[in-house]
Amino acid sequence: MNALKTSLVLLLLVPVVFISDAQESESLYTISEEKIDIKFTIAYTFDDLVELKQNLKKADIDIEYELLQFDDHGHLIKISTSINYNDGFKGSIESRLLQPTDKPGFYRDFSVIPRGKK
Repeated sequence: MNALKTSLVLLLLVPVVFISDAQESESLYTISEEKIDIKFTIAYTFDDLVELKQNLKKADIDIEYELLQFDDHGHLIKISTSINYNDGFKGSIESRLLQPTDKPGFYRDFSVIPRGKK
């Protein structure tokens, strides 16, 4: 009977592990010739934000973090940030305490507003 309970508990836990891993493997942001799509979530760590800033800089886009707060596990819980596309377009956001479903961020479709065009 104990073996049956242990097997049942393991079967119930396995899907949770796979779902969690699937969420972690999703890209945190997209930087391409076609678009910029950045959604700040609780999945971000400080290192992710440093990497994002470096990758945006390669695309001649500047991002500044005015406020960053992290939980005890090093995950983002609050952000205030601004972005400068260096072609006349800028934006900024300030989040509340992030919840698991929150995704504040920046999106720009370059097919609608090409780089360098105002």
